[in-house]
Amino acid sequence: MPELLLHPYSALNETEPGAIVAFGVGVDGLPYIVTALELLDDRVNQGGASFPKIRPDLPQGYRIHQGTPGTATLVTTIAQEAFNIDLVQPIGRDGILLISSRCQYRQDGADENGRLYHGDGGFLHGITLGDGIQDAAITPDGLIWTSYFDEGVFGNFGWSKPLGNSGLVAWRTDGTVAYTYAPPAGLDRICDCYAMNACGNDIWIYYYTEFPLVRIHHGAIAAHWQIPLRGADAFAISGNHALFRGGYDNRDIYHLIDLAQPAARETSRIQLRDRHGETIHAERVAARGGTLFLLRNREIFKLTVEDARRFTH
Repeated sequence: MPELLLHPYSALNETEPGAIVAFGVGVDGLPYIVTALELLDDRVNQGGASFPKIRPDLPQGYRIHQGTPGTATLVTTIAQEAFNIDLVQPIGRDGILLISSRCQYRQDGADENGRLYHGDGGFLHGITLGDGIQDAAITPDGLIWTSYFDEGVFGNFGWSKPLGNSGLVAWRTDGTVAYTYAPPAGLDRICDCYAMNACGNDIWIYYYTEFPLVRIHHGAIAAHWQIPLRGADAFAISGNHALFRGGYDNRDIYHLIDLAQPAARETSRIQLRDRHGETIHAERVAARGGTLFLLRNREIFKLTVEDARRFTH
């Protein structure tokens, strides 16, 4: 199998305090990292099992970093945040959207787990985005797209009618719904959205159980393909090609898929090595357009569809 050498694109300073809690790619095409300033209080043990904790006992502080080439740059610091944060997106000219992936339903008002901040760290307002959020992306038109894993689709944390029941929702910044996914004839519903990618204002999704790749353009399904790969957790899109990360069998293999034919087909597989010859085992992966960003420890690697195509041809 071809092995592609990658050098770090960016990295958090080794002296940067706190655990990494969120990693995403903004509409500017740059990766963003969130670190927690206090000890994490994000799990609760009940009856010998561990469950996610939506709110820490004491407010948490966060630092938001932009993955600029070389060394990541501090964007802002957030103090006294009431929620445990799992997802990040820059929004508007200098805003930040932080999201807790979990959300408790209450009759008097569900958790406002979408947290909008000004660039100076000042809190603006919260919106309810539902439970079980797998990923989030803000598009150039200002919509907030959220995809959902199975608990957000079928219900947990008190939700009998989950906001994420469709598996994919677009929101306005005031928390109103702009779009919900409905599969076309021939495709099953979303049971668990494994991966999402924003390409301009278009949204692409890949989901369980049948693992189609679906392109949504101007709120309508423009195309879909059956992908010959199950269980991938991220993908990049460029032209008639897609680059998928992993699968059920091996998370560290990258699959180049040709979408130009009536049936999508895999054309090559790649394994990634670092400058020491070690396999790059990414703990987190985020995509935007034709680029994948891979986070390993505090290093960020960058891989594009075009890199993969040039390397394998």
